[in-house]
Amino acid sequence: MTSRMIERFAYVMFALLAAGTPVVAQEAERSVEGAVTGAVLGSASGATLALVGSLEVCNRTLLGSRCSAAATAVGGTLGVVAGGVLGSRSESALHDRLGGAALGAAIGGVVGAGMASVVRQYGWPDAVAFAVVGGAIGAAPRGTFIGIGTGIGIGTLAWLVRGGAVIPDVVLLMLAGGAVGGLVDWIDGAAAAGGRGPALMSTFSVSTR
Repeated sequence: MTSRMIERFAYVMFALLAAGTPVVAQEAERSVEGAVTGAVLGSASGATLALVGSLEVCNRTLLGSRCSAAATAVGGTLGVVAGGVLGSRSESALHDRLGGAALGAAIGGVVGAGMASVVRQYGWPDAVAFAVVGGAIGAAPRGTFIGIGTGIGIGTLAWLVRGGAVIPDVVLLMLAGGAVGGLVDWIDGAAAAGGRGPALMSTFSVSTR
C-alpha cells in the first residue's frame, strides 16, 4: 500500500465521517461536539496504538517506515470513525473514555518522568511519549490489555512448544495484540453505544470470569 493510497483511503473515511456524524447525532439527540470530541480522541488513540503495535512487525520488513505509516493511518482512520460514532451516541461512554485517557496519560507521564530521571538515555521527550501512549491505552484499556494478554499467552505457548529464545516474538505479539485489541475496543464501543449493538468486550470479560 503506497502513501498515496493511504492518503486517499484516509480522505474517504474522513469524508464519510463528516457526512454521517451529524445524522447520527440528530437521531440519537446528541451534540455534534460529542461526535467531534470522540473522533479526535479515537483518532489519537487508534493511531498511537497502531503505531506502537506495528513497530516490531514493520521492523522485520524491507519497508519499515512505510509499513508503520500505513498501520498508523489505518488505526487513526478506524479510531476517528469509531470515536465519532461513539461520541455522537453516548456522552457518558465518551466521558468514561476521556477520563481513562487522562488517567492513562498521567500514569504514563509519571513513568516516563521517572525513567528520564534515572536512565541517562531517556529525556523529557520520552516522558511525553510515555504520556501519549498511556493516554491511548487509557482510552481503550479493556481491549488493549486483553490483546496484550493474548499476545503474551500465544508467545509463551510458542516458547513451550518450540523452545529457544523467543522474547522478541513475545514482544512482537504483545504489542501487535494490544494494538488490535485496542482498535476492537473502539469499534465495539461504537457498536454498543446507546444500546445499538453487541458489547463484545463486555461479553468476553463476563465469559472469562
